[in-house]
Amino acid sequence: MFGLRLGSPKKSLQTLLNCGLDVPEGLPQEILSFGKKALKPLAAIMLDKKLHNAEWPKGWAPIHAMYLLGALGEPDALPYFEKLFSLDLDDGFSDFITEDGPAILAGLGPGAISGIKRLARLKSLDPFN
Repeated sequence: MFGLRLGSPKKSLQTLLNCGLDVPEGLPQEILSFGKKALKPLAAIMLDKKLHNAEWPKGWAPIHAMYLLGALGEPDALPYFEKLFSLDLDDGFSDFITEDGPAILAGLGPGAISGIKRLARLKSLDPFN
């Protein structure tokens, strides 16, 4: 089915932490197959400032986690994105948010629309404020 079966969220997420740009075929699908069980661990990776400043390969893990959180389609991920948007991140990660953030947030599904509207109105997230 996926080409990779590590069998547990912990093993899959450990692989994600260490793969850099060499994401094993089937790893994203396996992580997504864990559904809500993957939500908090992916959010922890996405929000970990040490990982944001890490060298290759671990430095890619927060970026992968951000995309996977959006692909989970869980509106419950929205508070984690709010935290992400409030972090002081380097320009590289911010570029991913700017370019792909709308599509990632759209992936959270219709249940997240009111929360996304609330985020859009937050003055604390306004870069010109």
